Amino acid sequence: MEILQQDGRPTDAEEVGSAADVTVPGPGGDLVVRVYKPLGQTPDPVPVVMWVHGGGWILFTNDDYDASCRALVNRTGAIVVSPEYRKAPEHVFPAAHEDVLATYRWLRTNATGLGGDPSRIAIGGEGVGANMAAATCGQLKQAGEQLPVAQVLVCPLTTTAQYGASMRDAADARPLNRPLLSWMMMHAFRGVTDSLKDPRVDLLPLSAQGLAGLPSTLIVTTDRDVLQSQGDEWCARLQAAGVRATSVRYGGVMHDFFGLAAVLDKAAHAQEEVALHLRQAFSEAAAAHPLDGAPMRAPKVIG
Repeated sequence: MEILQQDGRPTDAEEVGSAADVTVPGPGGDLVVRVYKPLGQTPDPVPVVMWVHGGGWILFTNDDYDASCRALVNRTGAIVVSPEYRKAPEHVFPAAHEDVLATYRWLRTNATGLGGDPSRIAIGGEGVGANMAAATCGQLKQAGEQLPVAQVLVCPLTTTAQYGASMRDAADARPLNRPLLSWMMMHAFRGVTDSLKDPRVDLLPLSAQGLAGLPSTLIVTTDRDVLQSQGDEWCARLQAAGVRATSVRYGGVMHDFFGLAAVLDKAAHAQEEVALHLRQAFSEAAAAHPLDGAPMRAPKVIG
């Protein structure tokens, strides 16, 4: 906002057809879900994206990630549904995960009433929102339920361990750094060490058999993020399990960059990349499961 104001540019939110909050039942009480609809939506059902915001299970709301959702609406032509969820320290793990899973199941049942196509639902998120999106896919698979047609994981947390070289290389990065990550973990799990190894949050140890058949996945990472190494490793493990998974890394930008397209060209590029992945998945809606035996690919690196 400050940069836009200094440049004399408008600070208005990106225009969409509508953005309204609805209340849905959750495991711990009613949940607020924000529904964004595209401009000029036709009577025909359109695809749906459930986008889960980040914040370390402690901070932020749908308001803070509003720009990401508006961008996705306009770049995909889909309805975007953003769930609010319970947060720590009042509500520790697995409260948020349970709320996101419950919202997805509600969406699958109620997509038609929103003007959406229940056969073309994708899921994604940023930071711990990406963790919960991935965990939701895993739980749906385990329960034998219909999976999303695609998933998008932006700067994902995929393990509770301080994993990989990026924990050292980006230890002092902003806005997310190693001390802040530790502080979030302390409050989100309140010292219950068993929860840190729960397969809903600690994804990297999952077996190839447990990963096989998950949806086509795009993983977006940055080189100034303590989570970059675990995002890359998650992509490699999905590929090894035969999942159609691709990663793209953006140089010179930070964690939580995705919604900043108004001031960051690379954020705008990432939004287009994500939208392309989703549009392709929607056009292949009959292929609800990823292709088996896809070749492993190195991350695409962007400047």
